[in-house]
Amino acid sequence: SQSWSHPNIFLWYSNDLTTIENERLSKVVTKSNTAGATGYAAWAPEGTYDPITDQYYIYWSDPQGNGGVGCTYYNTSADMETFSDAGVLFDPHGRHIDANIIKYDGVYYMDYRKYNEKGLDGIRLAKATRLGDRTFTSYTGDVNPYRTDSAAEGSFIFKVNGENRWYLYWDYNDIHQFAMMETTDLD
Repeated sequence: SQSWSHPNIFLWYSNDLTTIENERLSKVVTKSNTAGATGYAAWAPEGTYDPITDQYYIYWSDPQGNGGVGCTYYNTSADMETFSDAGVLFDPHGRHIDANIIKYDGVYYMDYRKYNEKGLDGIRLAKATRLGDRTFTSYTGDVNPYRTDSAAEGSFIFKVNGENRWYLYWDYNDIHQFAMMETTDLD
């Protein structure tokens, strides 16, 4: 049995998004990791393909990493079978989890959950022009229009097909509701 505090990610293949094959666990972090990941967990794993390096970036959160404040780590893979050692993708200097990345017009935009000083959560945004070690910079900061008075997590952004419009969704996990915002400018 697997718990949610586990250093592996679950992977599988699908050609049609209906049938799956090659289900497996892949270890992305060990306790001896030099990037500060503890091996405690690889929460909320997601992936982004980088056409510049021809690599997949698999990114995930270790809430105990980086001296106990958490960090968004990544591994690269050319084939989704073997993975590089973990590196730090993003460190906003405070406890955070649940990164999600979308690329638009040469810029990578990341939404993520960051804890504030009262223990409440807020959805924040960061951006980068390339993927790699510590390339993301927060642009909503601590004065954040997405700060909430409820526990917000699991955010994701998607672009509306054929339109200059994006939606940011997140989950208020303590009251079991979704919320969303709409924009025509990701900056």
